[in-house]
Amino acid sequence: MNDFSKQAVVARRGLTPVEDVVVTSLPTTVREVNHEIKRGKHLNTDLLAERLESRLDVIHEYLTPERLSAKLDRANLSHIGIYEGILLDKLFALRGQPTQIVSVQEHRKMDELMPALLAEIQRRGLQARLTERTAEIAVGGNGSPSS
Repeated sequence: MNDFSKQAVVARRGLTPVEDVVVTSLPTTVREVNHEIKRGKHLNTDLLAERLESRLDVIHEYLTPERLSAKLDRANLSHIGIYEGILLDKLFALRGQPTQIVSVQEHRKMDELMPALLAEIQRRGLQARLTERTAEIAVGGNGSPSS
């Protein structure tokens, strides 16, 4: 039977001391994560953000361009694709760009839906102000947004 303990994983993979610290500091099972949640460790968003930022700093210091290149040389195409996809997704999110592809059919559906939506807004006596990224709906002409 395979041993999937943190120590066994570290030993099998031949991780460096920095990698060992990162791997062994992470909860690896649902039971461990649930235990930490019950203890209240992760209920504070600021504490969780601080912990993640600290781990990212360790990874950033460890993963120099040379080490990244060496790891990519050993990785298969699937792993490289996943790595690149995650990076692109995060980059788009940071830049406020869409992270999902909307198909031509979905665009058509939205184009068909918008006139009906605007007609219903007007029928209810509301006003809508639309931009590329936002829609504001106000009651009557007073300009106060409504939900």
